Amino acid sequence: MKLLLLQQEVEQLKEEVGKQLDGGFAGKGQLGKQLQKLDVYNEKHRLVKLRQRVHLVKNKLDSKRDRHAQLEQHLKDRKRSQLDGNAQGIEEVVAEETLGMRMLSQVLQRNQSVLFAELCQWFRIEKCDEESSSNLSAYTIWEMPIANLKYTNEMEPEKLILSMQYVQQYISFSLNIWLFEGTSDVPITNDQSIIQNYSQLIYNTLRLLRARNLVSESVSIRDILIRYDLDGMLYHFSRNIFLSSLDDASNAYPPTLQNIKLLVTSMIPSI
Repeated sequence: MKLLLLQQEVEQLKEEVGKQLDGGFAGKGQLGKQLQKLDVYNEKHRLVKLRQRVHLVKNKLDSKRDRHAQLEQHLKDRKRSQLDGNAQGIEEVVAEETLGMRMLSQVLQRNQSVLFAELCQWFRIEKCDEESSSNLSAYTIWEMPIANLKYTNEMEPEKLILSMQYVQQYISFSLNIWLFEGTSDVPITNDQSIIQNYSQLIYNTLRLLRARNLVSESVSIRDILIRYDLDGMLYHFSRNIFLSSLDDASNAYPPTLQNIKLLVTSMIPSI
């Protein structure tokens, strides 16, 4: 009898543990929150390690470029002074340095691409299925509709700010990967101007698109916002897809933060 009761207790305990684990991996309950935090920590740690590798290669490449420039200048000086005795030897060294730079540049580009792919996978920027679309955005970041000008008024304020915060984090990492710079933007909070938030996010997204040659040099900012909005721009950037748009021959809206702010003010629904 005691053995039977013990078996029942063990089975009940196994069932309870199973439920906790199932709920945890589904993101529910205290265990779920702990697992999510652990997942975010592990992913962020991996991104940081990858970013360190990218910067290490970039530093080596910068050092090679400096060395190459010094050798070329030295070679020019020797030829100018007609001291050609060692010119051939220097030319060979310059050729070797050029080859080394080319190889390092290729390694850097590969590492950047790997890191960026990891970043996009982590933030899970996806295009919604028509059936699952929330009608607030055709795209999601961390399974949340991406903030966009068109549906600003229809998003709950808390979710709008949270979406903007996710986008800001994604852009900050991307700037570090592709432009090797951080961002001095003030972290987005509830008490900030929505127009200012949008303007800064759009401005930095355009910088990234230009750096990756995903928009034309004379792109019309107004046209690209009408066609894609912020969410579409981010999705195309994450997939490395060129954004076709009209050119702005008059350059009426150069991509400065102030001009983008004027555009956003004129395009965003009344808030």
